[in-house]
Amino acid sequence: MKTIIHGKWRKPGYWGFACMYLCLALNAGAKVAPASLFTDHMVLQHGKPIYVWGTASPGEQVHVSLGALASGGVSADSEGNWLVELSAQPVVASPLTLRIRGENEILVEDVLIGEVWLGSGQSNMGVTAGGTNDWESVQKEIAAGDFSQVRVFQMAWTASDAPRRDLGGARWRASDNNSLRNFSAAMVYFARALQRARPGVPIGLIQSSVGGTNAHAWLPNDAFENGKGAAYIRRWYREQLDKLPVENKLYAEKLEQHREAVEKAKQEKKQPPRAPEPPMGPESKRRPACLYNGMIAPLQPYGIRGVAWYQGENNSSLQWVGDYAALMADLINGWCADWARVARRDQPDMLPFLIVQLPNFKNGNVWPLLREQQERIVQSVPGTALVCIIDSGDPKDIHPRNKTPVGERLALAARALVYGEGNLVWSGPVFRDAACGDGKAVVSFGHIGSGLMTTDGGPPRGFEIAGDDRRFFPAAAKISGQSVILESSHVPGPVAVRYAWENNPENLNLYNKENLPAHPFRTDDWPWPAGGKSK
Repeated sequence: MKTIIHGKWRKPGYWGFACMYLCLALNAGAKVAPASLFTDHMVLQHGKPIYVWGTASPGEQVHVSLGALASGGVSADSEGNWLVELSAQPVVASPLTLRIRGENEILVEDVLIGEVWLGSGQSNMGVTAGGTNDWESVQKEIAAGDFSQVRVFQMAWTASDAPRRDLGGARWRASDNNSLRNFSAAMVYFARALQRARPGVPIGLIQSSVGGTNAHAWLPNDAFENGKGAAYIRRWYREQLDKLPVENKLYAEKLEQHREAVEKAKQEKKQPPRAPEPPMGPESKRRPACLYNGMIAPLQPYGIRGVAWYQGENNSSLQWVGDYAALMADLINGWCADWARVARRDQPDMLPFLIVQLPNFKNGNVWPLLREQQERIVQSVPGTALVCIIDSGDPKDIHPRNKTPVGERLALAARALVYGEGNLVWSGPVFRDAACGDGKAVVSFGHIGSGLMTTDGGPPRGFEIAGDDRRFFPAAAKISGQSVILESSHVPGPVAVRYAWENNPENLNLYNKENLPAHPFRTDDWPWPAGGKSK
């Protein structure tokens, strides 16, 4: 980024960037300044209107141009805020300059136009590529120039009680060992798979995720205050606020104990203990809407193609799981509505959501119920897709290192849902219906692709059936066309079927011939833990 003042070029460097962000944050009126999303190496979304915004003197005329492709102007409002809409553009893989002129001039260099995706959620979205199984292969591809048109933007954790207009500090980075090593692995492998399918199209990745967070922290304010799915969250939050004076006192005592423990660890040259979690209040990353306000609202109305969402671990308890699908419907619809509102459009565009289902994990709470809720999201909310990774977890590690299937299956879902590859087999088999009679249960599937198969040639594993007594037993299974036939000598009259209905289902082998795993499911609605198991 370059700044022109009184006709002379100046490269801002550290203090220049600091001053520029400070001016933006304070809404200083002397100089025009773009929001901090607009930095060198950025990628703009093709095929959608391009919005550029920032601050200037109240009433100041601001003009924005993108190379020779598009230009527009506007007067800053009474508070010094401005937003310019440029016309939608095709893919451009050669560097452009974004020029922003007011009393001064800002040049944003090396701008590409391609596909922009936002990755959000909790810690598994934040697991960095450098710590995953296939990082070595990514390094080789970086060295070969295969990632030269991938750019990344990583947001720092910022919680806020009101929607922020700007991010501060973060910047777009070209892809190299350092920038990708420390970026979301799921999104890096997603970009790798996507650019193989769409060569020559630049890809911009935005990471906005915080570990250990519930979905309600990412709710828009209106969805939290009025959404049907958030009714329980509203009651719970009022209870937390009522308890805050007592909780603050306990927290102060814990902080003192932690301080003493840290000092002792230093003297003994040991690893210091983790700091205690603050109670529900201004410092908590668990309070409703706070991460949306701090880490999603400032992105609006930047053009993005869609969202990859990897979250749910923190909602997989009996306290939270029952409302998860409804809560996510509020979240998705709220994001779409706010993106349109900030862009001053009357109708929201569909903002595709690609949802990563929870994998297998030994020490989970009620992960089967959360996976079921994730299936219900895509059944009820248009523009969503579910990516099954039931075969890609680590029973002993909640942060599995095998993130390649996550990214590759996200890319398959994007190609089918967003890019119109209608004949693409992008999902593994999904339960369609079950017919019970004559001592058997016949289960049929959708998304079978070229046909059902088992990876080892043996009978399908992971199925259980139960009769009216609600006692589940392992079922002998065999593939028959698009269906699987189940029976058990212990269940003469089956009425219910479950597949992979455990926290950590082991040795699953049912796939379609495109090598995508069958999704977990159950046909009953019996209360947990009736017949359930947790390995």
